[in-house]
Amino acid sequence: MLVERNGTGGVFVGMQSTDFNTLATLGLAAVNAPNQLSLSRFRFGLRMLTYKHIVKTVLQGDEMTRTLFSIALLASLVLLISGASAQKNELTGILGRTFISDQGVTGVIAPDTNLHSGNGLTFEVNYGRRLMNLGIAGLTFEVPVVLNLAEDIHFDLNLVPKNYQSYFITPAIRANLFPGAGISPWVSVGGGVGHFRENSTLEFGGDNPGKTGTTSGVFQAGLGLDVRLFSRFSIRGEVRDFYSGVPQLNVDTGKTRQHNYFVGGGVVWHF
Repeated sequence: MLVERNGTGGVFVGMQSTDFNTLATLGLAAVNAPNQLSLSRFRFGLRMLTYKHIVKTVLQGDEMTRTLFSIALLASLVLLISGASAQKNELTGILGRTFISDQGVTGVIAPDTNLHSGNGLTFEVNYGRRLMNLGIAGLTFEVPVVLNLAEDIHFDLNLVPKNYQSYFITPAIRANLFPGAGISPWVSVGGGVGHFRENSTLEFGGDNPGKTGTTSGVFQAGLGLDVRLFSRFSIRGEVRDFYSGVPQLNVDTGKTRQHNYFVGGGVVWHF
């Protein structure tokens, strides 16, 4: 800070731009730039401090005034940094159903040669961490873990297991539009692993002669909508497609992969 007296006894205050740049750099380094917009506004606000406020508060005040001013400035910086770094994490609980299209079975003679799937009750737990927030858009790393408790299946002949469980774990990148707004649509893309646990009993009774554990790679794509309820809670509706291998069902559908469409809704906790 430069302080000079002019001929009329007034005071000229000039602040070097490096002072502000240094403070902004420290702020960015302290929080690893989680919210570029907020930190930019903070730096802009510091640049807009006027001659009148600086002179009256710092130069013309007593020692107590200058101390209070310093404390207030430091507190403002701490609050801004904590606000920018807060709520970078989220934990989501979703309840819904999994939908799988019916598939034709080849090589058998039956009144109905289609393999029918039910709508299995499905749970999702999802951890996410915000990577970037540009105001109009934001990126989040998320790990959806989806459990279908019992996917019922039906075939006219007693060949298939009566049901199976499925597990999908697919780390992904989610892009939110207006992540800080009350309503935020999003899309998600990722991939991981899936596991099917076929029932050891056939649909109409008897031991299942087939394999009872199948694992495959999974590609996940989804879209949804977050609606903010309170500062730390949102509700979420979503649709995700887990494109996976097929479980061992003892019949030939001619397919090696299937779409598992999960539709659900739940609550997001931001922390």
